[in-house]
Amino acid sequence: AVAVIPPAFADEGATTPRTVTFLVDRSGSMGGAPMESAIRAVRGALRGLEAQDRFNIIAFDTSLDALSSSAVPFTQAR
Repeated sequence: AVAVIPPAFADEGATTPRTVTFLVDRSGSMGGAPMESAIRAVRGALRGLEAQDRFNIIAFDTSLDALSSSAVPFTQAR
């Protein structure tokens, strides 16, 4: 399931903290331009996160690898 919660407009008050998990296909079919597009998409989505948000990135092909075992707080360093 995918849930997209857009940020609130300025007059709507505070936003609800979000937890976002990015799933990235890294199988052979994603080589070259498709993988570059996927990386750009994840980076763009990360730029939309706020300090109170949490995230994780899971890459998959024949196995799964996660950035962390659970969602981590968003910081500019991550």
